[in-house]
Amino acid sequence: GRIWDVRAQRIIAPLAGVGKTVVAIFPDGDHVAVASEKGQAEVWYGRTGELVTEIGGHRGAITAMCIFPGGGRILTVGEDGTSMVWDAKRGKELARLVP
Repeated sequence: GRIWDVRAQRIIAPLAGVGKTVVAIFPDGDHVAVASEKGQAEVWYGRTGELVTEIGGHRGAITAMCIFPGGGRILTVGEDGTSMVWDAKRGKELARLVP
């Protein structure tokens, strides 16, 4: 995958690694979270392509993800049935719901 500047029609940053399964845009419009089939997620600063933080904790793919309204937390849901809440800037796990 890639982060694009649509207006300038140029790539800002490539998103290397394993296939990305889910994408979520932060309310500020400047940050993007991407999740992979390997149970990892990353937060990127879209204007520069800088990696802000990495998140990991699911066994298997992350199948859904959303950003809390204030942009400070991320909810991820994995195919393992686990839901996790994360600090979006530090990548720290804040809560885990297990089936």
